[in-house]
Amino acid sequence: MRVGQVYLGRVTNIKAYGAFVELAPGVNGMIHVSELADHRVSQIEDVVDVGEEVYVKCIGVDKDGKIRLSRREALADA
Repeated sequence: MRVGQVYLGRVTNIKAYGAFVELAPGVNGMIHVSELADHRVSQIEDVVDVGEEVYVKCIGVDKDGKIRLSRREALADA
């Protein structure tokens, strides 16, 4: 995944701290709750649901390969 690139992915799992998105088969990233919207999100399910397709921007890849995503930045670019 390239940092700065926008991708279309499917939400596969929701936790209290964010949503996991499958970008391609076997390639997953996480949207932290602070990166879901341009306002404070108290319930992640108010913004995204499991199975929903969302546009996300890759904002980083950790040294251990974890992909950090932002829905907020992808929406701002649209």
